[in-house]
Amino acid sequence: MARVQKEEVGKVKQGLEHLMSQFMEVQHKYERMNKERRRLHNEVMELKGNIRVFCRIRPAKQQSDMACVNPSGELGNTLLVSEQGSKKCYSFEYDHVFGPCTSNKQVFDEVEPLVVSVLDGFNGCIFAYGQTGSGKTHTMMGSDQAPGVNIQALERLFTETGSCKEAKYQLSVSLLEVYNEQVRDLLSSSDKAKNLEIRTGPQGNSCPDATIQGVSCIEDVFGIMETGNSNRATASTNCNEHSSRSHCILSVFVRGTILATSATVFSTLHLVDLAGSERLSRSGAEGQRAKEAQNINKSLSALGDVIMSLFNKTNHVPFRNSKLTFLLQDALGGNSKTLMMVQVSPEQSDLNESLCTLKFAQRVRGVQVGQASKNGQMGELVKLKEEVANLKETIANKNGEIVQHKKEIKNLQSKVDKSEHAAKDLASSKLQEREFSKQAQLQEKELNKAVMDKKCLEGTVHKLTQRLEVASDKHGELEAKQSELVRQNGQLQTQQVEAKRKEAALVERIKALELKNLEANKALDKQMSASRVTSAIKEIAASHPGDCPSPGAHRFESRFGQGMDDSPRGGQRRRSSLTPRRTSAVNEEAGKGPV
Repeated sequence: MARVQKEEVGKVKQGLEHLMSQFMEVQHKYERMNKERRRLHNEVMELKGNIRVFCRIRPAKQQSDMACVNPSGELGNTLLVSEQGSKKCYSFEYDHVFGPCTSNKQVFDEVEPLVVSVLDGFNGCIFAYGQTGSGKTHTMMGSDQAPGVNIQALERLFTETGSCKEAKYQLSVSLLEVYNEQVRDLLSSSDKAKNLEIRTGPQGNSCPDATIQGVSCIEDVFGIMETGNSNRATASTNCNEHSSRSHCILSVFVRGTILATSATVFSTLHLVDLAGSERLSRSGAEGQRAKEAQNINKSLSALGDVIMSLFNKTNHVPFRNSKLTFLLQDALGGNSKTLMMVQVSPEQSDLNESLCTLKFAQRVRGVQVGQASKNGQMGELVKLKEEVANLKETIANKNGEIVQHKKEIKNLQSKVDKSEHAAKDLASSKLQEREFSKQAQLQEKELNKAVMDKKCLEGTVHKLTQRLEVASDKHGELEAKQSELVRQNGQLQTQQVEAKRKEAALVERIKALELKNLEANKALDKQMSASRVTSAIKEIAASHPGDCPSPGAHRFESRFGQGMDDSPRGGQRRRSSLTPRRTSAVNEEAGKGPV
């Protein structure tokens, strides 16, 4: 009897080990499918042109405080918000979630692909959003020991441009702030720089009067940042000792020339440190600080209206309601790769502000601004434009020379007329006639020379006209190429429609995989339940080998339809009627489970 029980226990252990191995295999497959799902999700977001949203949790000010915002999930893209003393729990999902222990270097590693794409001609925008004191300035500006996204982005651009041998790049930067609904130049101290105008140009909205300085190394950037930080508006409030009272915008302008084809690329990277939202009652702001807080909340409210309009895909988007949204119009709703860095506080006292920030970020993540495209010009087009400009300049110069020669010919003609009158007056004197004849011969030679010069100029004008006709033919060829590009653009749009169809197929495939995972989990739960029932039956059989069935055992027998007879025949009937049935059920479920 004991040997049989040992054999049964061994079989159960083997079955459990087999089930555990299957469980581990299913778990590994689940992790791989989640990684594949995340990769496909990023590709879908890239095709749709969604605004990417990263979330970073600031470390708690006091270690004793219990955090109410915590990262969750193995993929690092979800977080949970719990309210102390309540069972309410909120879950948010973003493109990436950084915990309190994340360094600025780890944050930049996720941001780096967007920064590098600027060198390929794509516009980019990274802006930090969150309440006052949530760590926005630390993420964007950083410190001497831990540089922020701004410094690391410029260092990366200097490294890439310095090592690139196929192209030559030029970098320049500007530093602006939006203070009390006025755009100010932080690199200039003039009165005009305190209220710049925003104008719309071929490359989007910008401030033409802003100071733009060329930079060639990171030391130049440090000098510019030091000048800008000394001019930026900051003040102390109850929420933050060094609270930013304005929105700071660091713009990096990249212009490159491909040496092989003479093609040019130009792009702009906006690095924005938004001022934090705050309640007047909590911040304790008064006087000028209160006015600053009202303007900050007004601009952030305008940003929320723009995001809501883009999310709902309304016909009118109120970009002009604020200088901030008007200046960032191209980044929010135009040709740009945009990333939003959401900063939240984990402390219980900041729970309401954190929930508002996270809900706003969730709406931002659903906004589609369209797929970004490269900025640049083809090398042949640039050369032809330069040739046409040179030809126009040459024609203008030759026209000036022709006018000058006409004046000289007119003067010579007047001299000839005067000489003829003088010849009539001096007809009586042969000496005077000889002198007049000599002068007339000389003037005739000059006139013939002028006529020859005129013919040469006419030939030159004819050649220039022919070159202009050749340039016109080249212009026609360029228009034909442009028509071909338009046709290719139509094909690309067709491919985009096909990509959307594939996207829908991928979404269906992901749903099917999730249903399979759910069925696998249910099958595994059934297998574990069957194993526990089998173990319980054997334990009861082992605890009462020769006694009469107890009332509890009788209930157990009536439940499973078998008696607990202690005779060998009864034990044999129990094993043949109950245990094999459960074993076959386990094997059947194990056979149906996913491998």
